[in-house]
Amino acid sequence: MMDRTDLSGKRILVTGGTTGIGLATVAQLVQHGARVLTFGRHQDSLDHALEQAGSGPGTVDGIVADAATKEGIDTVFARCSTTPAAASATSPPLPVYEVRPRSPSLCSVMRGCDCA
Repeated sequence: MMDRTDLSGKRILVTGGTTGIGLATVAQLVQHGARVLTFGRHQDSLDHALEQAGSGPGTVDGIVADAATKEGIDTVFARCSTTPAAASATSPPLPVYEVRPRSPSLCSVMRGCDCA
């Protein structure tokens, strides 16, 4: 059984949010009320992604930055009000969905453990 985490008002940074699964993820997060920041290397791809994110109770914003460079990462986190270290120290990430295993075999597959 899956329990959904309430994303209303949560700030979420999505890398790779201008194409493919990342783009679909951004749209879903906006639909669930999240405040999303995404980035890409090219302004035209970013503009297209922001248009495709659709509307919903959440918001999406984007910046041009390259995750493969230190300068790009610095640009992204300069836009955020907390740094990755501060964010992880103060609030551990929460999953969008929590999967609760129904059987020991499923648990061992998911966690690599022997659940009794």
